[in-house]
Amino acid sequence: MKKKLWVPLLLITSLLSSCDLFSSTTETFFDESKYNEYINRCWRPARYFMPSLSSLTDCTERAVSITSTSYKHGASDVDPYGIILIASYAEDIYETKKEEIDQNYIFVNTPIISDYGDTLMPAIDVIYCEYRIRVVYDNDFYYPSSFGMIGINDNKHSIAYLYYQDVDLDCIGQKNSTKDNQERLFNYILSRSFIFPEQ
Repeated sequence: MKKKLWVPLLLITSLLSSCDLFSSTTETFFDESKYNEYINRCWRPARYFMPSLSSLTDCTERAVSITSTSYKHGASDVDPYGIILIASYAEDIYETKKEEIDQNYIFVNTPIISDYGDTLMPAIDVIYCEYRIRVVYDNDFYYPSSFGMIGINDNKHSIAYLYYQDVDLDCIGQKNSTKDNQERLFNYILSRSFIFPEQ
């Protein structure tokens, strides 16, 4: 069952405090010229998961959003970022694209657990900014440090490809964490790192 996004203030505050994000800086770009630059900053799987701009030949509209957050975590500089590429289509082509997604991608439908019992990636199916977001399962992704997602929006006939990278993120939930807490942290990551462009 799909769940709407909400993030308790207390959880956000504790996360911000623990990661020293109060002194962070966040930038969001909607400039296509930065798309390839940020894809190349990601680990290798992003380069084959995220579509090239030149491959979107049959879309009616496309948009890019890149959100970069820089902060200190201990002695390290951390720079997580989220990349969105949206392609909008005529209705008939959109329906075909949706079928292709179901045929060509596998989605995480059971939690991915580490050898130590921590949840690296919960089974996610959420509504965010009117898109149904699901995490793609790929053996080459490094959950939860570097992975891709796909979102669909039936009202706008749009498909969103999302990629997240945070090399400092070790897990979404520790061994005894609840499913609700894992989903809240994941939702916080979405709200922090993915700013959807206006369409």
